[in-house]
Amino acid sequence: MTPEPLRDNPKIPQQLFDLSENGEYQRNNKPGSDGAWYDTWEKAVVVGNGKRWENPNNLAKVVIHEYGHRTHFQKKYFYSDNLKTNNQEHEKSFLNSEEIFKKKLKSGFNSDWKKIGEKYFEQLKNNYSREEIAEFVAAYADTIQSISKAKYGWGHSSTYMKNLSNRRMEWFAHASENYWLGNPVFKNEFPELHDQMLEYYRELVIKLNFPKDQLNF
Repeated sequence: MTPEPLRDNPKIPQQLFDLSENGEYQRNNKPGSDGAWYDTWEKAVVVGNGKRWENPNNLAKVVIHEYGHRTHFQKKYFYSDNLKTNNQEHEKSFLNSEEIFKKKLKSGFNSDWKKIGEKYFEQLKNNYSREEIAEFVAAYADTIQSISKAKYGWGHSSTYMKNLSNRRMEWFAHASENYWLGNPVFKNEFPELHDQMLEYYRELVIKLNFPKDQLNF
């Protein structure tokens, strides 16, 4: 069931919470807190109450991302000893994303993040606010960081992203974002990777967790 504070946000689907087994949702009441995380001890998604999340679209994005982490933990995706979750296929999809990125490096990968930001601030300004576009760019950059072992992109510390489990966890959360909310920057800048992650999430997460008669989302 969608947590009460999020029910008025049309960008956040009920199925997200079904998939993540209805994890608790909390707001961090510390003034100006813009952080967000999944608390593995409390099994709760925590989102700050800072200005960053006053925008309902950006709030939806971070909620989807953090509940993606909860889904990842609850269903034990990528855990080698949990064969019932098709972990070999999950791992194969992650490694496939790494290979797609390596090919992109050879053919020409744009790593000028300042210019990428400026490009989409202009291209998307009629449809999204500057803050929303910045979040799209950040999500794309964080995904790249996760599949390049922190050699490209940004979003987390290099130490964090050099950890095998953390890379997969962030990749999965961004696949979740791409499926439920979409990311026009990601789709336009790197369509091969965007589409591969979307197909992965649809085939190995959605179709395997919801009855066929519910697959209308």
